[in-house]
Amino acid sequence: MFIWLGISIVFFIIEAIVPGLISLWFGIAAAITMVLSPFLDNHFHEFYAFIILSIIIFIITKKVSKNWKTKKRDKVDRIRGSIVEIKSINDRGFYEIYLDGKNWTGKSYDSLEVGEKAEVIDIEGIRLVLKKLEDK
Repeated sequence: MFIWLGISIVFFIIEAIVPGLISLWFGIAAAITMVLSPFLDNHFHEFYAFIILSIIIFIITKKVSKNWKTKKRDKVDRIRGSIVEIKSINDRGFYEIYLDGKNWTGKSYDSLEVGEKAEVIDIEGIRLVLKKLEDK
């Protein structure tokens, strides 16, 4: 029982250090196996339960993460191409803008002024990448 607790903790630590659903399912499977271990006959049955649970949890998390990733991409695609107005420039040289009900910071390779309009061409981390609109 305590062996599975230790294994679970190790997998959760690995997941915290290297995020990306690498070992999350193993940690969850080890925790469930720990709970099930008093009801299983021997260590081989515990190990088989751990393997089966790992596979089941892997399949479930893969589907969930795929749906989450698709939803995230949809939001990025919706923001890309939006026209925004520069509200201010902060002390670090980033542009303060308001888009989609939220305050954002943006950066641009073009020089932009307060009140000027720009197009959102990408998102890098938590900042929008802006491109100066060409006067037509």
